[in-house]
Amino acid sequence: MAQTEQQVDLLLRRRIEAQVLLPLIRAFEKRLGREETRKIVSDTLKEISRKDGNAKAESLGGNSLEGLAAGVIPMWQGGGHLELEMKESTDDVLRFDVTRCDYVALYEELGMGDLTEVLSCGRDWAFLEGFNPGLELLRDQTLAAGDRVCNFCYRKKHAL
Repeated sequence: MAQTEQQVDLLLRRRIEAQVLLPLIRAFEKRLGREETRKIVSDTLKEISRKDGNAKAESLGGNSLEGLAAGVIPMWQGGGHLELEMKESTDDVLRFDVTRCDYVALYEELGMGDLTEVLSCGRDWAFLEGFNPGLELLRDQTLAAGDRVCNFCYRKKHAL
């Protein structure tokens, strides 16, 4: 992650990206079809997210669950972009529910609600791979899918 990217509010960064990506994605969908286009976009964004995760771990000087809680979640929250309820925070598990997400609202506002999974939610696993491949993310509910919460559970791979 370049220094200037780290200084830009993440929601603003996503807004700028979305306004560039939307016309490109829609044009490629017409030419290549929806499924192929979304696979290409998803694969590309996941690679970027892996690199971002690695860069974030380097900038924090570590890649622990504590670092994730203290250094990554606040970045995602920005100026109140997420509301979350902490459920568990131990050496082995970090579990919380996101109850409000401005990223979902942003994509809806821009007419890209159908792309939220590709542009945002689906990147979380790749970011974690780059941040710390010894951790895993479990999540089976998202606000983007119409669920009541996004239920995040980060844990060490050896944890129960």
